Amino acid sequence: MKISKKIIILLTLVFVLFPLFADAVSWLPIVPCGTSSNPQECTRCDLFKLFKNIIDFLLYGFMPPVAAILFVWGGFLILMGGASPGNISRGKSIFWNTFLGVLIMLSSWLITNTIIKSLADESITNPNVPWYQFECKETVRSGEQPPIVSNPPEDGGDEGICSFGGINLCQPRQMSCGASKCDQYVSAINQYAGRTGVANGANFLKAIMIKESACNAEADSGHAKGIMQLKPSTANIYKNRCGVSGDTTAQWLKDNPELSICIAAEYIKSLSGTSCGNTPRNIAAGYNGGAAGACGNSVDCAGETSCDGSPVKRWECLYDDSEHNVCNTGYDETRDYATKVIYCYNNPGF
Repeated sequence: MKISKKIIILLTLVFVLFPLFADAVSWLPIVPCGTSSNPQECTRCDLFKLFKNIIDFLLYGFMPPVAAILFVWGGFLILMGGASPGNISRGKSIFWNTFLGVLIMLSSWLITNTIIKSLADESITNPNVPWYQFECKETVRSGEQPPIVSNPPEDGGDEGICSFGGINLCQPRQMSCGASKCDQYVSAINQYAGRTGVANGANFLKAIMIKESACNAEADSGHAKGIMQLKPSTANIYKNRCGVSGDTTAQWLKDNPELSICIAAEYIKSLSGTSCGNTPRNIAAGYNGGAAGACGNSVDCAGETSCDGSPVKRWECLYDDSEHNVCNTGYDETRDYATKVIYCYNNPGF
C-alpha cells in the first residue's frame, strides 16, 4: 500500500511538472545557425548568440524544473521517511544542496548585474536597454564575401561614385521575363508555388527562374547549378521535403529541374523565417546574397529607412563605411538581382 501511494504521488508530480519543459522560449534553438530551420552559414555573431543561449537555457530552461524536482524529491523523502532517519537526513541534504545551487546561480547573475550597473561607464551601457541584451552584426567589408546560397555578389569596396547612386531601389527594374524553354516548367511551378509562403508564389518562382538561368536546366555558374541555381549543399538541406533521398550533386540539380523547383520553393519559404522577413523584395535579395549577409540591418546606413519604413538592409545600403566615402560594391549584383526579380514577379512572361 505504501509503495502504491509513493508511485501515485511521483506520477502526479511528473504530470504537474512536465509542462515546464514544453514552454516556448526565445533561446531555442540553442545553436542559432546551420540548422534545418535556419540553414544560413554561421558568423562570428552567432558564436556570441550561442553563449547567450546556453546561459539562458541553464537559467530559465534547466535550473527551474530540475530544482523543482529536487525540492519535491527531498520533501518526499522527509515526508515518507517515517522511522528511517537516513531518508530524512538525505531529504534535508537534497533540500540544502539544491537551495545552495540555485542561490549560487542567481547570485552570480545578480552580482554581475550590480557591478556592471554600478561601475560601467555610460558609454558602455545604454540606460534604456538591459546590458544582457545585445545586437551583433556582421558587416560585409571590402574584399569579403557574405554567406551565399546562390550566385555570389562581386567583391569590392572602391571609392568613387557608387554604381546604384541615384537609382530608386524601391522601384522594379525592367528586364525580359520570358524564354522559349520556360513553358515546359509551368506545371511544376504551379505544383510547388504554395510551398514558397510568398503571395502569388508561382510568379515569384518564375521570376527567380528567369533571373537565375532563363529556364536553362543545364545552367552552371560555379557554385550554383541547374535551373534554380542552387548550391548542392543548400539543396541537400531541403531535399527530404521534396521526397529526395539521394545526394543532390551538381549533376543531379541539372538532371532534375522539376525537383529543383520544389527544393527552391522550400528554401524560399525558409527565408521568410530569417531577417529577410516575408516581403518578396527582401526574399529575392536573400536568395541571391544570403539571408545572414544581405538581409541583416546595415550598420553603415543606420537610422535610414527602407521602402516599407523598416531599417535599411545591408544589400540596400550603397556605402561600406559610416562616413559614406566608400561604396558597398559587394551587393551590387544583389541590388540588380532583387529589383529585376520584382519586375518579373509583377510582370510574369510565361
